[in-house]
Amino acid sequence: MHNFVPMKKQGKTQNHLFRMAAIIVLFLFATLAAGWLYFYNRYFILNFLEEGMLFRTDAAYLHTYLIQPGGLARYTGSFLTQFYHYPLLGAMIFAAVISAIYAVFMAIARRNGAVNRFFFLPYLIPVCLLLSVMDNMNYRLWHPVGILITLGFFEIYLLLRKNSVRYPAGIILYVAAYFISGGNAWLFTILLVTDEMFRAKRSWIYLIAVLLLSAVVPWIAYQSIYVTPLDTAYFALTPFSEFTLKNTIFLLGWLSIPVLYILWRVLAQFQPVVNLKKPGLWIAVYVPLIFLPALWGMKKVQDPESELIMRMSYEVERGNWDQVIEIGKTHVGRNAVPVSYFTNIALSEKGRLADVLFNYCQTGTYGLFITWKTHYTTTLYIGEWFYRMGMIQEAFHCAFESFVTSPVEHGSKALRRLVQTTMLLRDREGFERYIRLLEHAPVYKSWAKQQRKLFEQCLADSSFVPEGMPTPISIDDFHVEHGDPVVNLKHILDINPHNRKAFEYWADFYLLHLDLLSFYEVMENYYPAIGYQHPPRSIEEALVIYAVATKDASTLNKYSVAKETIERFTAYNQIMESAQTPVGRNLLQKKFDNTYFYYYLNAKPMNIEEIYKMSIY
Repeated sequence: MHNFVPMKKQGKTQNHLFRMAAIIVLFLFATLAAGWLYFYNRYFILNFLEEGMLFRTDAAYLHTYLIQPGGLARYTGSFLTQFYHYPLLGAMIFAAVISAIYAVFMAIARRNGAVNRFFFLPYLIPVCLLLSVMDNMNYRLWHPVGILITLGFFEIYLLLRKNSVRYPAGIILYVAAYFISGGNAWLFTILLVTDEMFRAKRSWIYLIAVLLLSAVVPWIAYQSIYVTPLDTAYFALTPFSEFTLKNTIFLLGWLSIPVLYILWRVLAQFQPVVNLKKPGLWIAVYVPLIFLPALWGMKKVQDPESELIMRMSYEVERGNWDQVIEIGKTHVGRNAVPVSYFTNIALSEKGRLADVLFNYCQTGTYGLFITWKTHYTTTLYIGEWFYRMGMIQEAFHCAFESFVTSPVEHGSKALRRLVQTTMLLRDREGFERYIRLLEHAPVYKSWAKQQRKLFEQCLADSSFVPEGMPTPISIDDFHVEHGDPVVNLKHILDINPHNRKAFEYWADFYLLHLDLLSFYEVMENYYPAIGYQHPPRSIEEALVIYAVATKDASTLNKYSVAKETIERFTAYNQIMESAQTPVGRNLLQKKFDNTYFYYYLNAKPMNIEEIYKMSIY
């Protein structure tokens, strides 16, 4: 005898299966999004976005948002972005916002009938696309937050059944959506009009009123409230206005919401045709159709090179030199210039720059000094070298350039450096100006409190230098040459001839530039004052080449070049004789690619186009 299952009970079972499947898919997607951000984009996205902003609790900060269309959505996004300071929490917050869009969108579609059982996986299309825009540094958390708020208002609208309540509520909700989420109010208008068009009874007067309101309210706000371009007044926080976000993925993600909603409403008219009876089969079909493209999109927008550079910048700021050196040891890629730059700073801080310089990838002199570019991150990178060399005034200048040119708002990274430099300069007025901003930032309050204590110690003791900070060098005013680092290095050494870091940077600059005559001149004038027991390895190898080129063996005795270095050069020359063959070239590289001998033979000057290709920007 066959078991008989009533149709009503069978339908409830199917609905339960679909509901459970939807919840599982939501959990899987949120986990996937959070894991992708935390493990693969912790520095490139989470840390970079957090350091480019500074959420504060003072009224002045709130006011800067309220005078912009969608200001409250922006403010909410900024509030949540501050928690990117804690990477795991930040990844979970972004995943929660994106997943909430999926959940609210699914709740909206459920009100269209049982067709939502068939369509619960395509709800992921918009959120997958919105997640894939994360590689755009102008895409902020307030963009999905604005969409989420708008969908939430529309869900409230659908709860109202009586026309006498729903119609005025629609007007109020639209106005609220506009002033809270900016141009995303158009999304509310499209969804509202679509919903009303599919109702059995509709009011054309109401629909026309809503459309007119959508056209008039932004105009009134543009004329009387916001100081902003007209297109921003109408389309703020959408891909139709912000030129930095006019990319295809964001546009498709935004448009897919009304398109899918209209499609659902159409399919709802043919409910008996698409009423499924095998949820497991359709789940098995839909999961790869949605998740595989999502994984492909995440892989496509992932940028391991930029992630690595951002991590090096993060570790350099915190003085984690061993981690920086470890990264520089193995990496050679399109971002070779900043990798060399940060690695060389770390080697210098460890006192090993001239000893092991050629154990690491070198990109000519551009790995020692980054070319000046008017970009708010590049100026911070450049300022890092000045900061570590003790040229605090110029480090302050670079940080200030970044601080005032940040495209969104004052960034926490530049602000922290401004606090540190004004502290070392004993500049109370400047210190107070910047520390107060951080004291209004919840995630930096404790850090700011600690800096105040250190600053008081600096004022009380003129020789005090906080742990981890460089000792400022005493220099009078002079013109810093960003295009000619030799001028800066010479000035430092003329003031303090015992500055080993400056000497090694200057000597290595000429080594990487293949200018042994200038290198030897620096040796003659400044080497004796440094106090080496014996020359560092790269300098010894350069002295050997110089002695051979000038046929002056006395150079080797003058600088006490080690016997092992001369023997290494002899072995190098022996293999050089067979370097015309592939086997000989491979052997030469294997044995000597970490020597100045090998670099001197193979290096060539780079033109500016090559430099830009190797740089992050």
